Amino acid sequence: MRLRLKPPNRDLMTELETPRFILRPVGPLEILRDPGDWRRTEWIYRDLYLQERPLSLVGWLKCGPFPDQFRRFTSAIVPRGESRAIGYHMVTLQRGNSASCTAGIHDAAWRGKDATVEARIRILNHYFRHGIERFTGKVEATNFASVFTYRKLGYTQVATVRGERHRPDGRPLDDLLFEMRKEDWMRGPHAEPDR
Repeated sequence: MRLRLKPPNRDLMTELETPRFILRPVGPLEILRDPGDWRRTEWIYRDLYLQERPLSLVGWLKCGPFPDQFRRFTSAIVPRGESRAIGYHMVTLQRGNSASCTAGIHDAAWRGKDATVEARIRILNHYFRHGIERFTGKVEATNFASVFTYRKLGYTQVATVRGERHRPDGRPLDDLLFEMRKEDWMRGPHAEPDR
């Protein structure tokens, strides 16, 4: 968990809306409580954090989607008319007007229903409007749900990295690297008109 003393970036902490969801900015205390039980939800700790077992509290503090509201921003994905999040989406700003994003849907009833796709469309439009020029993604090759999301959104696969990371049991992993440039996004089907 990283805390920063810089003032928050209010432009990027904005609540956003999609046809089905409210994307509500959250702070580190909400994530600390792990309201979606990410630490113990198998497809989250296995596919997102590449762990064979549930995360300890210390492990959660090291790798959970903790926002600092300056460089890292996390949004709860909340269905309209409800108050409970079905998942979380985090954007991390990088150098050179780039960013990366990570998402997890912990509510089993929403898996396979394009919740991440819908949330990410709105989030990418918002961030591109506020100075980001490029989004990147790195996903383990057998995390088919994430690979599907990147491809459905039109990201370009720019590389395959073989064996750079390993599972806890020592097996090597292949990572797929994806990229979406603002100019490509703005020509695609998901671009929103300027507001």
